[in-house]
Amino acid sequence: MLSMMGMVAVLALLSSSCKKNEQNSEITIMVPAFEEVMGDPSEASRAYIDFTDGNKFKWNAYDEVMVYNLDATEGTNTKKAIYRAKANAEDKETTKLYFYDGTQPGTKMDHFFIFYPTCKVKNGLANLDKDNFETFEVPAIQNYTLESRTTEAGATIEFPTLDHESMAMACEVDRLTQQFTLKHVFGAMRIRLFGYEGTMVDKIEVIDNDIQLTGTVAMKLHEVNMATFQGLNAEESYNLANLADGTFLEAWNTYRTTLGYFPQPTGKTITLNCITSERPNGVALNTLAETNFYLSMRPGALIKGFTIKVYYNGNAEPQVITKYNTPNDNYCIRAGRCTSFAPQEIYIGQ
Repeated sequence: MLSMMGMVAVLALLSSSCKKNEQNSEITIMVPAFEEVMGDPSEASRAYIDFTDGNKFKWNAYDEVMVYNLDATEGTNTKKAIYRAKANAEDKETTKLYFYDGTQPGTKMDHFFIFYPTCKVKNGLANLDKDNFETFEVPAIQNYTLESRTTEAGATIEFPTLDHESMAMACEVDRLTQQFTLKHVFGAMRIRLFGYEGTMVDKIEVIDNDIQLTGTVAMKLHEVNMATFQGLNAEESYNLANLADGTFLEAWNTYRTTLGYFPQPTGKTITLNCITSERPNGVALNTLAETNFYLSMRPGALIKGFTIKVYYNGNAEPQVITKYNTPNDNYCIRAGRCTSFAPQEIYIGQ
């Protein structure tokens, strides 16, 4: 009887343990760093990588990810859950996120898919259809964002960074119980501007000559393959020569068909709004040092050339920068890369 009771206790413990593991109440995620290149090699002498702390991209307090437990054969069974970081996630590259809303992922069906940020998921926690189609939004407006950190000397410094809600990162994993790293879906654009004294930037518009930058896109999540995506986005795959002879389009069309990729573009312009509650007068420029502005952009953008419009001091007419208005492989936005543009000879506010 004692032996039987002991066995029952062990089975109860194992059962409890399995249920606990299947609940997946917490996950540990690392966000990847960026690399930086110059869009115009002639500006390379002024290139540097920062966000003031290497090229690191870090969590904010209460950041959220969407976790999908995907059923590849019947998408209506797929489970969706929001996991949220706590306040102590601020300024960390790796953090724990905790189940917050939706349906607990439970035991793996096909595999897990994780997407950041949740605000880009158009239909929130709504169930997927039988083909696992999910729709993501790429908004036309981003906000100038400042973050702060404490140096080793104890000083607090502020620095501009990407609007976290404009980013996109994702990954596929087989287990939620081990730490994993998200992969960048979007790239970043850094614009470094000089300006005359008293110049306050209201907003910056980047207008692509050819590529649609904003809108929505739907795809079958169980068919997403980040390795294939990264290969298609590499320099040897996506470049002007391969666009001209159709090499890239052939490879992309094959993957797009598999994904069921369905875009609904809304425009070729992305706006960085620089008038915020923290800076109601905009962002100041000066003649001695460049001011950095960051925009998150879909991969493949800008390769056909683009125009920058800088609105300042409440003026209706912007100062227009046409230096980058011709096709150039170096201009291309690539996932996980910050492409920097520094029109040093142009002073805003002339």
